[in-house]
Amino acid sequence: MRYSLLSFTLVLSCLACNNSTKNDKNLQQETDPQPDTLCYQFSNNKDLVSMQLFILGDNVNGKLEYAFFEKDKNSGTLVGNFHGDTLVADYTFKSEGIFSTRQVIFLRKGNEMIEGYGPMADQDGKMIFSRPDSIRFNENTPLYNIDCQ
Repeated sequence: MRYSLLSFTLVLSCLACNNSTKNDKNLQQETDPQPDTLCYQFSNNKDLVSMQLFILGDNVNGKLEYAFFEKDKNSGTLVGNFHGDTLVADYTFKSEGIFSTRQVIFLRKGNEMIEGYGPMADQDGKMIFSRPDSIRFNENTPLYNIDCQ
């Protein structure tokens, strides 16, 4: 009888400890901030640009894809930061079987993301904007906010 009571107490103690760990994990998952997910797209009859962003504070991760008519499609990942209303990110993509990285910049204007263009130069294998003061944003091809799928 004594061993039964001792065994029963030991089992209850183990279950109680295990339960606490599960509750701690659930509590941590509930308190960890979740990123905002936003999707944008430009589309006309022949061209498509799609972007999905995961935003946590000023930090951004995401996906970007360009599919222009009669040009090679490229798709890849974004890693960058918002500086006010401007997203500056490294875009690592695959095109024609080759991986490349280049800097991209987008201006957030209402429900649109407008891509910036300007002179670029190679810096350690990555194309970056060589003169940030001369970047121009092309408002003729804005990416519009859409529902993420």
